[in-house]
Amino acid sequence: MTATTATSKKVSIILPVYNGARFLRQSVESCLRQTYRDLELVIIDDGSTDDSVKIIRDFRDDRLLLVRHEKNRGLPAALNTGFAQSIGAYLAWTSADNLYSDDALAVMAEFLQRNPATGLVYTDYQVIDEQGTIIGYHHAPPVEDLYVRSIAGACFLYRRKVYETTGEYNTQATYFEDHEYWFRVRKNFTMERMQKALYFYRKHKDNLSVFVQNHPQRSAITERLLEMKSRYVTPSQKHYLYAVRSYELRDLAGARLLTIKSLLRNPCHGRAWRLLAYLTLGYPQQKLLKRIKKMMWRSAS
Repeated sequence: MTATTATSKKVSIILPVYNGARFLRQSVESCLRQTYRDLELVIIDDGSTDDSVKIIRDFRDDRLLLVRHEKNRGLPAALNTGFAQSIGAYLAWTSADNLYSDDALAVMAEFLQRNPATGLVYTDYQVIDEQGTIIGYHHAPPVEDLYVRSIAGACFLYRRKVYETTGEYNTQATYFEDHEYWFRVRKNFTMERMQKALYFYRKHKDNLSVFVQNHPQRSAITERLLEMKSRYVTPSQKHYLYAVRSYELRDLAGARLLTIKSLLRNPCHGRAWRLLAYLTLGYPQQKLLKRIKKMMWRSAS
């Protein structure tokens, strides 16, 4: 697909699903009831063995396209299949357990139309539980936080030019495919945050973030993520990231040394200064600060 053949204002939503029947109907409905009507919803069934395909086929909407993988190939491959099928000038992808607010696409598309220099816009979102009750609020972090976390979160929209320039999602970056992709996007395009909640992210025992937290190879996944980040970040940021990892492994001496190296590379690295101050405390004081921080975040939400 090239920019010349893309439909000029259409939004393409890619929705990968693998055994996601439990919340799938709600997710599809949230896409199809968008106030922005010029859209297509490309659903990639990634080898589901539950009722996902049946639920999708229940919908009678000519804006919906179902593509199936006979065998499960993983999220990055499903995304690549979906985007290869898309024809929209603006692109997004969502998950089978999450929901858009009704005006999400309209607000983000209007933002990109007003800001032609911006390649990608991302937003805040509200956190819901299994019943759909709002239980929290996620503030979209600034672009500068990309080296720390996947800034675009769950709600974003980008131009087809971004896809054509950046290429496909990396099938070797499973579990952090979005984070790796945003690094590549930022090399060539401006990314902007919109501090408005346009999405509902569902927390439940089977969602991907919980799965990764409980994964038996979680440590190996973390190491792969760090190795990926090290290819894109500054030396100061790299030392900081490995300092955080050393702290997680309870290697306080190593964490302090790496933090100092980070500050020698960049004395203005605020996160490194905060980490160094934190590392001067003992574990009891650190735990107390964590509890206070968690309480403050809850009250702010």
